Amino acid sequence: MKLGIIGAGNVGAACAFAAVIRGSAREIVLVNRTRKTAEAVATDMRYGTPLGPKVEIADGDYDALKGAGVVLITSGVNEKKGGATDRKDPKGRLRLLGKNAEIYRDIVPKIVSAAPDAILIAVTDPPDSLADVARLAAKHERVLSAGTYLDSQLPRSPRQILWRRSGICRSAGHRRSWHLTSFPVV
Repeated sequence: MKLGIIGAGNVGAACAFAAVIRGSAREIVLVNRTRKTAEAVATDMRYGTPLGPKVEIADGDYDALKGAGVVLITSGVNEKKGGATDRKDPKGRLRLLGKNAEIYRDIVPKIVSAAPDAILIAVTDPPDSLADVARLAAKHERVLSAGTYLDSQLPRSPRQILWRRSGICRSAGHRRSWHLTSFPVV
């Protein structure tokens, strides 16, 4: 399978690294607004590929997504730049929604034009709300959110507390209940 990753910042690079280690794709394409950033991340990833499953890693523009089965969207304003670092703020990561929705409205049609059959996964904060934005921009329903998984990684999330108290393996908990706490905010 071919995997596209939009955004080659910290989150996009981490997603690419995880996909390489797990052998999740035979081909990974990194797309970034600054092509040199995507090229640098792809080059770094290629240095480690002889140690893992066979994978081709490339940088490219949106046209390079042709044939991708899944596209992860990690582009957007992060918490620090978006002013969402105060954990006591009731709006929290929703402060990022306006700017990141604008970014999604710009890039999702480009993704769909290049890879019309791909499943899109919103990873950018706030992912559940941005998945709704992506569905509207894509004009199809093949859009998922990484929100439940990301939120369950927080140290005080209900899942983390449950896992610590019950001794349940975290990865088993994700496989069994990944979708149970995902509520769109829009």
